[in-house]
Amino acid sequence: LGNTSFGISSVSLSVSSSNSRLNPYSKAILVISILGSFILPTTLRLLIVIIDDMYFKSYIIDRINLSTDGPKKIKEHLISNNITEEKITNELDKYENEFKTKLEKLVSKKIKNPKQSEYALKQKLLSYFINLGYYKEQIESELNKVNINSSDALKVEYEKQLRKLSKKYDGDELIFNIKNNLYKKGYKLDEIKKVIE
Repeated sequence: LGNTSFGISSVSLSVSSSNSRLNPYSKAILVISILGSFILPTTLRLLIVIIDDMYFKSYIIDRINLSTDGPKKIKEHLISNNITEEKITNELDKYENEFKTKLEKLVSKKIKNPKQSEYALKQKLLSYFINLGYYKEQIESELNKVNINSSDALKVEYEKQLRKLSKKYDGDELIFNIKNNLYKKGYKLDEIKKVIE
C-alpha cells in the first residue's frame, strides 16, 4: 500500500490530522488496510485509485471552504503529493468563480479602516495575497476594482510629520519636507495639498 502514486499513508495522515473524527475517507483507508491481504491485487489497485481521487477532490473543496488558500498554493500541495499538474488544473478550473468570490471578500475585509496610503496598502495586499497562493493577475484585477479612502490615515500621518519636522524646519521648508515625506509614503499630491491647506 505504501507504494501507491499518491500514497495512501500520506492521505490517511492528511485527512486524520484535519479532523478529530474518522471521516469516510479515513474509514475507507482503514478498511483497505485491514482487508488488503484478502483483496485481489487488481481490485486493490482500483480501490486505491478511487480513494486517492476522493481525497484529491475533497482536499480542494475543503481548502476553498475552510481556508484562505488560493489556487496556486493548493496546486503546489497536490503536486508535492504526486498528482499531475494537468489533473489539478482541470479540477481547480471548475472552481474559478469560488476563488474569485473568496478573493473579493478577503480584499474587502482587508481594506476597511486603512492605516496607510492607497498605493502602499495595495502593494502590501498584493504581496499578502501572493503568499496566500493567488495569482498576481487575479489580485491586481480585484485591487483595481476597489477605491480605498485613506483620508483619515493621511490626516494622522500629516500630524505625525508636522510634529516631527517642525522641530527642525519652519515656513516653506517645513511644508516642502512634509509634502515630500507624505508623497514617499504613497499619498497623492492633490490629497496632500488638501490636508495641508
